[in-house]
Amino acid sequence: MKFRIETEEYPDSHTVDGVTAQVTRTRRVAVPVLPRDVDALAVRAVVGLVLGLTLVSVT
Repeated sequence: MKFRIETEEYPDSHTVDGVTAQVTRTRRVAVPVLPRDVDALAVRAVVGLVLGLTLVSVT
């Protein structure tokens, strides 16, 4: 399975000298990438082949 690295921001609290404040932190997370849609790829290939053969037969 392949992963894509994304950067996301999240709220966090940070305390300095007893004073707490909200801060925005960032972290990098690995998000899984969806597999290729083989059906759509096959349809595109067949359509391209049909169009190519039609173009060749017309000329």
